[in-house]
Amino acid sequence: MPKMGPPLFLGSAPLRAILPILAALSGALVTQADATFDFTTSDAGWTGTTQWTWAAGGWSTPGIPSTIGTLTSPTLTVSADGFLTGSLNHAFAFDTSGGGPPPSGLIYYDGGQLQYSTDLGSSWNTVPGNLITGLTYGGLLTPGTGNPIEGQAAWVYSGPAGTSSFTLGTGSYPFETGTAAAFTTGQQVQLRLLGAWDPSSDSAWLVTSLSLTSVPEPTAYVGVTAACLGALVILRRNRSTR
Repeated sequence: MPKMGPPLFLGSAPLRAILPILAALSGALVTQADATFDFTTSDAGWTGTTQWTWAAGGWSTPGIPSTIGTLTSPTLTVSADGFLTGSLNHAFAFDTSGGGPPPSGLIYYDGGQLQYSTDLGSSWNTVPGNLITGLTYGGLLTPGTGNPIEGQAAWVYSGPAGTSSFTLGTGSYPFETGTAAAFTTGQQVQLRLLGAWDPSSDSAWLVTSLSLTSVPEPTAYVGVTAACLGALVILRRNRSTR
């Protein structure tokens, strides 16, 4: 019986040569853009409650004491089974006392959250802070302040304009398979920004753009990867018989 060649590892020369090809293929097969909203030139079809107003430059709100104000997207259609990622560009100065940036034991009176709905707005899910990177939630709205969502994680305090990158549903494609898709093709989704204010609101929130991307399940990626690896194994076997 002819001897088999040594096993293939990620560090082997044949695989090192083909990894850039696999990376290019995975990028082409996995990412698909769904929606981009530029609020600097129009309201982009979003709807705000009375405390949200649009003007050239973006959507903004100063807040109304003891209320919740929301800015809601049009209904969006998911383009592929998988999960969703997005980015939000905004700036805020939420009412805070105590001095110093979070999380230094400040009192957070006002704040904001990102939410999504899959039932046309009948119910809403708050995107948790661990699924937001960049400009993420800075702390918990302080209990006892009279804020309608006191005790919950939110964007708080103030700082320069920045980007909040977020994930709806979980997953780390293209490296995980067998995980149930968080969203399915054709499913309808809405996003909204929620601002919550205590009885003496003194805050400001400006939103300039938001984008949302569908990240499909990696069935094609896995198929291409398996086919390429299979071809390498066959090639190595053929060489070992010579």
